[in-house]
Amino acid sequence: CAWSLTSLTCFHVLIITLAQTTNERVRGVFAYSGTRNVADRGCMSNWVSALCGRRPPSKLPKDFSQLVICGECTADEKIWDSNASSIGQLSPERISSAAQLSGEALSRSSSAAVEEGRAGG
Repeated sequence: CAWSLTSLTCFHVLIITLAQTTNERVRGVFAYSGTRNVADRGCMSNWVSALCGRRPPSKLPKDFSQLVICGECTADEKIWDSNASSIGQLSPERISSAAQLSGEALSRSSSAAVEEGRAGG
C-alpha cells in the first residue's frame, strides 16, 4: 500500500512539474510528437499555478442526494435512467422500483433477525 501511494505521489509531482495531464503523460503527447507544451511555464510557475491558481467550475451536481438512492438494494437493476429528459434526472418508475426492492430487502433482513432470535432463545 505504501509503495503504490508513493509511486502515485511521485507521478503527480512529475506531471505538475511538467504541466501535463495524466492522459498527456501516459499517451506521450509531448514526448513523441515533438510539439511544445504551451502550458509549461517552468517548474516553480507550474507549482504556483497548480496550488494557487483558479479552478474551473465543477461539472458535477452540487447535491448528489437527489441522484443517489440509498438502501440495501441488492438487485442487478440499474437505477440510472439514460433516457431521462434531462441529464441528472431519474425516472419515477426506477425510483419506485428501487424503493420497493429496498423495502423487500429490509423486510427480509428483519425476518431473518426474528427467526434467528427464535432459534437462539
